[in-house]
Amino acid sequence: SILCCHCGAPIEPNPSSMCIQCLKQRVNIADGVDSEQNILFCRQCERYSIAGDKFIPAALESPQLLGLCLKRIRGLKDCKILDARFLWTEPHSRRLKVRLVLQKEVMNGAIIEQEHVVTFTVTTTMCEECQYTYTNHTWSWLVQVRQKVVHKRTFLYLENEILQKRESFKIYDVDQVPDGIDFFFTEKSSCLRFVDFLHSRIPGKHSETEKLISADVKSNVANKKHTVLFEIAGICKDDLVIVPKKLKHVVGSLQTICVVYKVNQRIHLVDPITGQTGHITAQQYFGCPFTAVRTRIQRQRCQVMYTDEDGAYLQTEGDIEQGKEHFVRTHLREYLKEEADVWVYDTELIDFSEFELPKNYSVDQKYIIVSRANKQDQNKVRKIRENKILEGNDYKEDDVLAVAEMYEDDYYKPELEEEEVIVDGQGYCPM
Repeated sequence: SILCCHCGAPIEPNPSSMCIQCLKQRVNIADGVDSEQNILFCRQCERYSIAGDKFIPAALESPQLLGLCLKRIRGLKDCKILDARFLWTEPHSRRLKVRLVLQKEVMNGAIIEQEHVVTFTVTTTMCEECQYTYTNHTWSWLVQVRQKVVHKRTFLYLENEILQKRESFKIYDVDQVPDGIDFFFTEKSSCLRFVDFLHSRIPGKHSETEKLISADVKSNVANKKHTVLFEIAGICKDDLVIVPKKLKHVVGSLQTICVVYKVNQRIHLVDPITGQTGHITAQQYFGCPFTAVRTRIQRQRCQVMYTDEDGAYLQTEGDIEQGKEHFVRTHLREYLKEEADVWVYDTELIDFSEFELPKNYSVDQKYIIVSRANKQDQNKVRKIRENKILEGNDYKEDDVLAVAEMYEDDYYKPELEEEEVIVDGQGYCPM
C-alpha cells in the first residue's frame, strides 16, 4: 500500500496516488453537465415535445419519458451513464428529477463514479394539432361517416379501431352528429389514408365535394374545403336478410333468406339451414341496396332440448309453459349440445308479404337459429366500453356486447390491406 499524497491515508496504489475522498473533492466529473433543463408538455393532448413541432405520448416515470429527458441533457458526451432513474416529485410541482450515476476517466487513467441529479421544469404549451382545435376554419378536409340504422355499434367498433392508429391519421378534431361522426383533417394525405382505412374495415362507398372559400385571381391561388361523405352499408352482423333477385347470381346457390355472419370489406351471408356461404361486395350492395328483416335486438333466446341427424328441438320460456317443442333445421347442428342456449328469430312474427319472394317459396319452420349464446369476457367488454373517442357517446349495452363478439370471434380482421385499389370510389374489390 501507499500513502495518499494529500491526506496521508494508506491506500491501494492507483494512477492518481490519491484516496477516493480526496479525488472526489478535487475532481467533479459532472462539471459541464446540465443540472437544470426545460421540457415542453402539451396540456391538451398530454404529449411531450421531442424536437421542434414533434410531440410523443409518454406516461410519468416511463422509459419513454426517461429517454426523452436524457436526450435533452447537455454535457454527457465525455461521460458514461451507469444508471438513470426518476426521483419522486410532487405530481403538481411541474418538476421532474432524474438521478444519474456517471463514470469518467480522470488523472492519468483513474476511473471515478459520481451521482448527479438533473431537474426538469415542465413548461406547458400547445402543439400545432391542438392549436387548430381552438381556431375556426382551419380544417381543409372533412370526412363524414354516416350509417342509416337505429343502433350505433358500427361506430363503437370504428372508434376502437381508430384509437389503435390515431397517431398515424393525424385527426385534429372529431364531432358527433345524429347519424354518424365527422372527422376533420388539415392534410389531404391524412384524409385519404383515413378513407382507405375505413374501406379496409367496413363495406361502404364515398364521394367527394369541394367548396371555394376564397380565391386570388392575380396569383392563381384558391382556398378550398373538401368534404368526403362515407356511407356505410345498412347491414350488420347477425341480421336476417332477404337477398334481392338482382343479387341472386352473386350469392350462388344460397336461399332467399340468409343470416349475416360476418361484415368487413364485404357482407358475408350464410344459409341458416344448409350452411352454404356467400358474400356481397360494397359495390354490389350499393348497386341494389336492401335492409334487414330482423336485427340483433329482435332475437330470442332458446334452449336446445336434444338434437338428431336432421336438426335440433328448441324451446323458449313460452314454449316450456305450453309444453311445446319445435324442430329446426340448422347449419349449426354439429356444434349444438343439449341444454345449450342459442339465439333465434321467430318467423311467425315476420310479415313476408312485404318482401319480394320467389313463387311457391315458404318458410316451414318457426325458428331460424342465428348463433350460439356464449358468455362474454367482462374484461374485454369493459375495455371496449371505455375505448371511445367522444366522451358524449353513450352506447347501449347490446352494442357493446355485439362489438365484443366481433373481436372474440375474429370477425373484425380485414381480408384486404389498406393499400388495395379502390374501384370507382365504391369500395374495395378483389384484385
